[in-house]
Amino acid sequence: MKIIFSKSPFLSLLFALAVAVFWAVPYVCTLSFQEQYQLFLFTTDYFVERMSVPGGMADYIAEFVTQFNYAYVVGAVLLGTVFFMMRELTVAIFKRVGADEVWQSITFVPAFVLWAYMGNENVMLSFGVSLVAALTFMLFYLKMGGEGLPTVIFTAIGLPAFYWLFGASVWCMVLFAVLFSVGKRRGVWIAGAMAVYTFIIIYVCSLWLPYPKYQLFCGVNYFRYPVEIPIMQFVVMAAFAVIPAIGMWLPTRVVRPKIVMPALLFVIVLIGAVGVRVSFDRLKYDQIEYDYLVRTNQWNKIIRKAEAHQPTTPLSVSCVNLALAMNGQLGDRMFEFFQNGAEGLFPTFTRDMTSPLQPARCSTDWE
Repeated sequence: MKIIFSKSPFLSLLFALAVAVFWAVPYVCTLSFQEQYQLFLFTTDYFVERMSVPGGMADYIAEFVTQFNYAYVVGAVLLGTVFFMMRELTVAIFKRVGADEVWQSITFVPAFVLWAYMGNENVMLSFGVSLVAALTFMLFYLKMGGEGLPTVIFTAIGLPAFYWLFGASVWCMVLFAVLFSVGKRRGVWIAGAMAVYTFIIIYVCSLWLPYPKYQLFCGVNYFRYPVEIPIMQFVVMAAFAVIPAIGMWLPTRVVRPKIVMPALLFVIVLIGAVGVRVSFDRLKYDQIEYDYLVRTNQWNKIIRKAEAHQPTTPLSVSCVNLALAMNGQLGDRMFEFFQNGAEGLFPTFTRDMTSPLQPARCSTDWE
């Protein structure tokens, strides 16, 4: 039993498989939703445009991955791979700071927190990519020892490069370095200097980049809407810094580890699964699923979905009416479902990212 629960790659692979199945089966509509709002180009101009913004490499990699969402299984597997890398890097850091393997289940926490945060459909994959990069940076920082001239040189060059390539997730690295230096009681002045240095780097960038300071300090393209940065983003960033470092303070000797290891894993997975489930709003994702079904012309599935749960919004009603019309059933079955007047055929435009495409598709198909 202990051997199974201490095999990090095996558990990470199971976790990645669960993530892939989650996106490929019940929430495949989300993959379609993310893919339809972008157009990735293999051109030099497109690459240069992305790299001209802090975090541009994270954006470029994320958009490259997102284009595969059109082939939903491939997109789901790639997302699972991202989460696999997150967990394995967290485990590697956890071991480096001296944590006992009995506590390794805690390393699932950051990935679960990010997964729950992605219940907000406006979270961009570039945020997840930047966190993988931050974990990689932390691991290299630990290999440098966290003190001495090699660490100074590494951070002096690495911090500005990391910020420009992957954006504000550099703060994860800074917070981790502070916690590590305090826990190990070495290199504290380097960690403090890193925080000041990072602040100066971002402030200097704000003097000539056309972005508000809060975006440059918190992430330019981590969230779809530039005027809003959810508090949950900072919670996720803190989790990716604190959880790997917390291993320094956990006891190295545990009574009955064969009981503690599976029990801890069960509790974390249970809480994580519940957290992910409640973070995905049913009404919102119903609309996204209707949009996906209309996009893929699955008219019978739309009708079955409406039969199981009556549509209540103008967008869902319009999709159901369109499906009935495409199947030649509108005249006979229209009033078996909830109707809301003319909006049930042509919904009014709403300024958000979930509704505009459905009226456009419905209008095109009605014509």
